Amino acid sequence: MSVQTSPVGVTRTGAAGVTESPGGPARLLLRLLLSAVGLLCLPQENAARVPPLLRALWVLVPGVRVRGIVVSVSPVSPAALRVRGRSSGQRPRDRGARSPLKRRCRRHSAAALGWAAARLRRGRPRGVAAMLRARWVLPLAVGAGLGAALARWERREHRERGDAAEGLLARLPVLPAVAAASLPAPPGSVRTELSKYGLPGLAQLRSRESYVLCYDPRSRSALWVIEQLNRDTLSGASDRAACDFQEDDSVHEYHRATNADYRGSGFDRGHLAAAANHRWSQKAMRDTFYLSNIAPQNPHLNQNAWNNLEKYCRSLAKNNRNVYVCTGPLFLPRMEADGKMYVKYQVIGKNNVAVPTHFFKVLILEKESGEIELRSYVMPNSPVDDKIPLERFLVPIESIERASGLLFVPNILRRTSNLKAITAGKQ
Repeated sequence: MSVQTSPVGVTRTGAAGVTESPGGPARLLLRLLLSAVGLLCLPQENAARVPPLLRALWVLVPGVRVRGIVVSVSPVSPAALRVRGRSSGQRPRDRGARSPLKRRCRRHSAAALGWAAARLRRGRPRGVAAMLRARWVLPLAVGAGLGAALARWERREHRERGDAAEGLLARLPVLPAVAAASLPAPPGSVRTELSKYGLPGLAQLRSRESYVLCYDPRSRSALWVIEQLNRDTLSGASDRAACDFQEDDSVHEYHRATNADYRGSGFDRGHLAAAANHRWSQKAMRDTFYLSNIAPQNPHLNQNAWNNLEKYCRSLAKNNRNVYVCTGPLFLPRMEADGKMYVKYQVIGKNNVAVPTHFFKVLILEKESGEIELRSYVMPNSPVDDKIPLERFLVPIESIERASGLLFVPNILRRTSNLKAITAGKQ
């Protein structure tokens, strides 16, 4: 056992690396409790970071002896802190590698440390009782300063992440579905207990510069993709040849498609949000080539009738204030020879990417007059004669809502009552 002398007394360091001070285990336990009370000042969301924060106290407070856990705090004068830090090795070993978080914490706790030192100088505690009262101040002050610093840091980081990730999501007036933000609490139960080990899955939204999508991990494609078209988005110098189809790394590897899945499948990699809709930005166009925005599409359909529908959407954007286009796959039932209805679809590649039976496209037109017009189309995922007029594929919006499990009209009516739905034979 080694003995070290400090300006406020003698401390004994045992073989296990635990620092003790005069007064025995009772006073040591009291200081441990006070340190814990100080840490309670931390925000609740930082509870999972407590072990690193305990180690951070060694950096923030010279005079704290740490071997994996805070065991004592010995407040001393600033001059004694400088001498003690050099002689007994209390300062952190890597002085140059201070993170921005540590620098913020040191600044916020400086006022608390100065106040505690001034309290000691004024009171000049004498005797064990007065010294013990002085030692109560430092753990509480340091914990409060550390908690305030981390709270400010968390709020700023969250705000920066939110601003960067919002993208198109903040600009869209209507989304086809609203994901549950939290688990509903059954009567008489504790909600947090049900999600103790996490929830296996929630709606997977992806917000990118050119579109927002809701991903379906079972089909390895999107449930829906919504994009905003207007005169500005259709003009630009973006080059499609500079874009390549790529995996979406934001999707877990178990649930995402790869380019190898499409190779030799007989299907095109069909865009849901079309690349030609976003010439205004090279990055916006490149984002449409993520495979999460792609679905297996019949080549004849992709290159003819479906391409004509995409061109028609762009022509509408030139004559309206905004056109919001929502596109997605459908898996519709079909009656078999036994007279029963079945939902059957092909899968391709080793990741079993689902081949939709149909595709839908819902257009929400904002007229210059303020009127909202709704057009909804469904096409089969099979060869379609491109000479067939597009109005032949107009369907009531209710049929898409029933088949897809999505809702459009209720969300639109929350924004306006001036809604006009266009169906086949009605222009």
